[in-house]
Amino acid sequence: YMDSYGRLPAWLFRMTGGDGTYNFSTYDAEFGILPYASASSNINATASSLETVYHMTGGQLEQDVQVDALNIGLTNLSFNGKTLTLGNTGTLGTLLLGKDLTDASGTLTFTGNEGLIVGNGDPVRIAPRITGPVALTILGGVDNINATGNRTLRLSNTNNAFTGGMHILVGRVMPDSTNANVFGTGDIWVHGLAGTFTEPDTANHNAFGGQLYLTGGVLTNRLYLAGQGSEGFAALRLS
Repeated sequence: YMDSYGRLPAWLFRMTGGDGTYNFSTYDAEFGILPYASASSNINATASSLETVYHMTGGQLEQDVQVDALNIGLTNLSFNGKTLTLGNTGTLGTLLLGKDLTDASGTLTFTGNEGLIVGNGDPVRIAPRITGPVALTILGGVDNINATGNRTLRLSNTNNAFTGGMHILVGRVMPDSTNANVFGTGDIWVHGLAGTFTEPDTANHNAFGGQLYLTGGVLTNRLYLAGQGSEGFAALRLS
């Protein structure tokens, strides 16, 4: 399961920290699953190093940056009009999002045809423009295998131009605007996940896999609701 950097996939295993943040994880033959420690703490010092970065404290991008994976922990990251590229050849560009990405004049893109966004906060927002042929895979609130998956990711840029579509596996995705461009131009798949991957919270309509929450406007994307059997529910919520 580990990639070339020694990380376990973030969609499967992550580690919680005492400060309320989440970390990538790795596997050790003697000690089992451990927090991934081989990471930089300064995103502006890693313009071409293609490493994992933990951005835990306040600040902004000072230049265009490409990193393999990024963990936004304790405070927001402002894009300051710059471009952040996630991913590298042979690895999945991954974003752990505990706080917001701010500044609509910036750009978020991925090197491959798929990008993974895991929302740890509730809600978390992505203000920069998302571009490229990428298909976004979204998980909101997965604390390893037995998560509730009830966290919300809000997309706010009305000029998003990613073309590969969006797969909402767990958690809720909703726009900050009724403008359809927040979802890019590809298809939207909302998935239901059966079994212990998400434990249903029937009182709050949470955790039935993915949920797309629309508050009005016009949706021009093709929309698919894909449940699994009698237990996995893909939800469309209208308000």
